[in-house]
Amino acid sequence: MSKLLATILLFCFATTFNYAQDRIIISGKIIDAKTKEGLPFASIGLSQSPVGTVTNLKGEFDLHIQNFQSNEVLVISMLGYKNYKVPIIQLTSNTTTPFIFELEASPKVLEEVLISDSLSGLDILNIAFNKIEFNYANSPYMLEGFYRDYKKVNGQYVSLLEAALNIYDKGYDNPKNKKRLHEKVKLLEVRKSLGYNFYSKDYFNQKNLLEDILLRNIVRYKNFGFINAQSNIQRLETSYFNDKKVFIIDVKNENENYQFYINTFDYAIMKINLNQSIVNNIKVNKLSEHSAQLKLSLYFKKFDNNYYLSLITSNYKSYWSYRNSSKVESTSELTQLLLINNIVNKPEVRIKGTEKMRKFGLQFQDKPYNEVFWKNYNIIKETPLDKKIIFDLEKELTLDQQFLKNQ
Repeated sequence: MSKLLATILLFCFATTFNYAQDRIIISGKIIDAKTKEGLPFASIGLSQSPVGTVTNLKGEFDLHIQNFQSNEVLVISMLGYKNYKVPIIQLTSNTTTPFIFELEASPKVLEEVLISDSLSGLDILNIAFNKIEFNYANSPYMLEGFYRDYKKVNGQYVSLLEAALNIYDKGYDNPKNKKRLHEKVKLLEVRKSLGYNFYSKDYFNQKNLLEDILLRNIVRYKNFGFINAQSNIQRLETSYFNDKKVFIIDVKNENENYQFYINTFDYAIMKINLNQSIVNNIKVNKLSEHSAQLKLSLYFKKFDNNYYLSLITSNYKSYWSYRNSSKVESTSELTQLLLINNIVNKPEVRIKGTEKMRKFGLQFQDKPYNEVFWKNYNIIKETPLDKKIIFDLEKELTLDQQFLKNQ
């Protein structure tokens, strides 16, 4: 059994507290108080620090914090639910009994007679777009994050890559070129399965996938050209996110559907969902990608009076056929995740040009595998889904052995 799989089996379902040198690891599960089902992508953070993580698809999480942060309050939040707050010291006083966090649904909002109630969905979007320069960081900041992508062909996982990184940006100014990455990225650690460089490369491009997903931050790059006279824009029922009342604006075009979650107080965009159908004509050898489906989510959180990117999730599924045929012969799937687990809003250092991530594919940016580093880093907790990934990828060697061999 690999160390990665052993970690999955060790932490499932219980809340435990492990002390390792100057760190505390908080592990637990977040569920709906009524249905008892796990809540995926719920946010877990601290009351006074920007450190945080999110739950996996089963609602489980691991959060690494410093010992001195044990006097803070753990804050759990999710769209449509009341925030859950508990002092960390209260949790750490009981290290034997499994603890499950139950979130209660927020009550439906009773619309009040306010000026904002007369605003249309397009009105709210325009206000939110115009307030980006006020709501989001307009001075230099550094994001510390975790990136993961895995690829699947015809139902079988073929590769995995994970990276720890820093992202430096001067602020949410208006970039001159919206197709060129404005942020500077420094890769701290990278680990990848064997074959990531070449397995099924016909199905996946060799570009820098991390750069691609950052460019999908339409708030940072102010890419709102998809809203036009043909767009169907509706204002849906108001809800709650992170104890804040939010507008939900639905935007439908011919092949895409956006949903914006906007704070009713300051009009900051807190979350964006996108479902997009894509018609392609990409030819690779005997195959042709005739269609694809993209599902994308962007999350933002507030720290020290400004909003920052906190999470991006993306799934791109392609359908392939032989040329001049409409019959689907094979499928490929790329899943990406970028989690921001710390924010430094006044960084003392920048990312130098020699430290920047190179523009070509992540698979070609050599980094030795640092096993000790990964044991103490905030990543998204593994799930039973990942057991399938591990099973597919470990047919020849364990992932630990592959990481070491890929140095």
